[in-house]
Amino acid sequence: MYKKILLPTDGSDNANKAVDYVHELAKKFNSEVVLLHTFEVSDELTRIVGKFDNILGQQLKDMEHYMTDYGKAILNKIKNEFEKDGITVKTIIVSAKPSHEIIKTIDTEKCELVVMGSRGLNTLKSILLGSVSNYVIHHTKCPVILVH
Repeated sequence: MYKKILLPTDGSDNANKAVDYVHELAKKFNSEVVLLHTFEVSDELTRIVGKFDNILGQQLKDMEHYMTDYGKAILNKIKNEFEKDGITVKTIIVSAKPSHEIIKTIDTEKCELVVMGSRGLNTLKSILLGSVSNYVIHHTKCPVILVH
């Protein structure tokens, strides 16, 4: 039914519930899974740090390396578990705004389904702040399953 499923993950509890859900779906439908981890280093932070000395610039680079390594660890753990069951997995890690990168990945990878954890924001916070899952639901044409 679904040839390619996108699973954006940040390692949170709800994201891990989505991992379990996708694992079962991929086994059932013999789907390929695209694992996506994004992190965002604020443009504002980068701009401010750039005005200071090289020590702060190096600290920013160190933080980006740490965040990349953290993301790789999350994706590799999931990938290894999926591959034990014969599931084909592609991993992508990107420093970018998560909501926009998810939409971009849906299109570039031709994903037919997105499964992601919800943050469980209350109604007021959702109205004021929005959420990644809300953005994805309103900016893609493919089905989205939110796992809570």
